[in-house]
Amino acid sequence: MKRLLGMLPLQRKFLLLGGLSLILFAVPLLLYVKASWETAAQKRLEAAGARPVASLLQAVRLVQAHRGLSNLHLNGGREAGEERRRLAPGVDAQWRELDTRLREAAAPASALATLDALAQEWRALRKQVDDADIAAPASFERHTALVARLLLFKNTLLDDFKLSLDADLGASALIAAAYQDLPVAAETLGQVRARAAAALAAGEPGAAQRLAVDTGLARARDMGANIARNLERAGTGAPALAAQIDAAAGRVRQALEGMDELTRSSLARAASLADDERRGYFGKATAQLEALYREIDGATALATGTLGRAGG
Repeated sequence: MKRLLGMLPLQRKFLLLGGLSLILFAVPLLLYVKASWETAAQKRLEAAGARPVASLLQAVRLVQAHRGLSNLHLNGGREAGEERRRLAPGVDAQWRELDTRLREAAAPASALATLDALAQEWRALRKQVDDADIAAPASFERHTALVARLLLFKNTLLDDFKLSLDADLGASALIAAAYQDLPVAAETLGQVRARAAAALAAGEPGAAQRLAVDTGLARARDMGANIARNLERAGTGAPALAAQIDAAAGRVRQALEGMDELTRSSLARAASLADDERRGYFGKATAQLEALYREIDGATALATGTLGRAGG
């Protein structure tokens, strides 16, 4: 090889060295371009998946509201029954919207099949409540199981669209708060709302009812600490959004504390509450949950915007 190089004219030696240098430069450049393209493609996939996941979370909150109203209705609450009947068509419409969003995002066939099974479960449950063919405790458990399956389906979609795999610190923390922590906290408080409203409507809550509510509130407080940590991480990882995220964290804390205080004080004063005050708990608790839902919407919008910009 040495003799061969020695026999080459000087011009060809320079050409050979130039070619070798080009190869040495091109290989890492190509690897970088490939990695950048793959990252951008993943961000686009994540952004596409964020829309059906947000639609699914809306379905979750509607089923949660239907659970609470059904609980009151099946325990004899006429006003709650009328409100439930007005709500139910909106739940039906949300299933159709979710199906549309999944198809727009080119979700896998398995996701569409799962959605169809969940929608069938909803329709069967709604009919039983419509016909008063189910007891309140069984209705609560069936609704809660449906919400759990919806949240599990949400996790599957996060995996399908790579939302659970984002390596960026700010994005991953925001995704964890928006799509994991906040919805689970809202479900925990949704169960608290249904249990406490039914207990207040029935009169003086028993020890078992109080324990179930207290346990739910304690879980929500623990989740609140985790939400705060993830939002803090999101702000650190995305300095441009830090002010918005910090303000959102404060509103989340207020909503969680407001629900806790409302529920505890209502149960503590149960014996002295007038009938309209007992019935009014559900609406007041719903207002606290709506505040939390707004923060979920805001966090998912931030996450979607961040992913959309990153994906080009």
